[in-house]
Amino acid sequence: DEIERITNGSADARRTLETGCARLSEIPDDLMADGRGEDRQKWLEGRLPPVYRKSERLAVMTALSPGGDEVTEIIKEVASETNEEGDEQ
Repeated sequence: DEIERITNGSADARRTLETGCARLSEIPDDLMADGRGEDRQKWLEGRLPPVYRKSERLAVMTALSPGGDEVTEIIKEVASETNEEGDEQ
């Protein structure tokens, strides 16, 4: 229930937290206030690399992986080298 409140029910915002692309402690205090659910959701979704939006299976594998933080960093590097369509830049 608490994660649902924090993510404002957004699957992408939840995925951001599950994959370690953002941590609860990184969310600005003002966004944690009641009535800021949409703003918090957008903030979280903005930290999710496009590659995660395209592959729920990849996001789940990363979240469950013992080396999830390392995998997350690799994914971020790859995402920064590709455009929205996944083509190399």
